[in-house]
Amino acid sequence: MTDLRRIGFAFNPYNAEAAAVLERAHAWCRAHGVESWDARAEDRAAIARECAQGSDLLCVLGGDGTFLRSA
Repeated sequence: MTDLRRIGFAFNPYNAEAAAVLERAHAWCRAHGVESWDARAEDRAAIARECAQGSDLLCVLGGDGTFLRSA
């Protein structure tokens, strides 16, 4: 059981490994009753909008550049 209620995933859409992890992450959330959302890392407006709606965690899927773009 987890205390997490809502997790967001900022991802690099050009990274095949990030896309595979994103699918597994959404599956984990569904299996554990956790709401999840995702946005491309460069879409800062979507990330800010979703985080403002009450996310418990933002997980960045990609490399250093993906992390910096989503920050």
